[in-house]
Amino acid sequence: MSVNVQLDKQAIANSFSRAASRYDAAASLQRNVGDELMRQIPLAEGRVFADGTTVDLGCGTGYFTARLQDALAGPVIGLDLAEGMLSQARTNYQATNTIDWLCGDAENLPLASDSVDCLFSSFALQWCSDLQRAFSECYRVLKRGGYLLVSLPVQGTLIELEQSWKAVDQERHVNDFFSEQEVAAWLAEVFQHHPEKKNHELFSVVTETRFYSQLNQLLRELKDLGAHNINRDRVKSLTTKGQYRALHQAYETYRTDQQLLPASYQVAYVCYRKG
Repeated sequence: MSVNVQLDKQAIANSFSRAASRYDAAASLQRNVGDELMRQIPLAEGRVFADGTTVDLGCGTGYFTARLQDALAGPVIGLDLAEGMLSQARTNYQATNTIDWLCGDAENLPLASDSVDCLFSSFALQWCSDLQRAFSECYRVLKRGGYLLVSLPVQGTLIELEQSWKAVDQERHVNDFFSEQEVAAWLAEVFQHHPEKKNHELFSVVTETRFYSQLNQLLRELKDLGAHNINRDRVKSLTTKGQYRALHQAYETYRTDQQLLPASYQVAYVCYRKG
């Protein structure tokens, strides 16, 4: 690995559980990325997995779980590590009693082998400590011919925030992200990809940039999403006013001609088929 991703899973679950009631209002980027991933769902003999089982892995508040149920005729499962997110999903879609909500870890899926036709996961697998293991679990539960569709931020995401914090101190304030090369290599190994077999349907990385008038808007958004720093070796002491002042000053160097502050996301889109 090019980065040492040491994530505290209990902290992740707790953070997203606390953010559950605020998440949807702050998740416009996640909605856009998930919409793009939805457009990658492949057709099977002119139908979209008409009778197959689909899992929304890292379903959060259930927004895309419900979208998947609307698009696909077969059973849909919403699976998430955070009980608080699942509780919010059940509340949001309590009238939709055909969705099964399941608490579980992507690195140890509580699903039978060869039982899933489509695994959909948008902006969730970056929270895995061992992403290769998560891909292996996805491969295990997929049926032969089943598809894995994933979007996740990779290295270079929030680079402006990371560099601005480095102007303040050398502590770790921004979550680490896996590199594009690591993600591609692990997928190729797990799915035994060979170009001539054409099971590598899609792997692309796109830059998505958000703009804010003030840095506090970005920091508040990350908190509302539950996506603030949760590395095991994160700084746990309170940030001082002086540190925040230095952070704001450093981030100001990125202000555009339009007087906006950018926040860049490097988003990988993946579509792999189990051959």
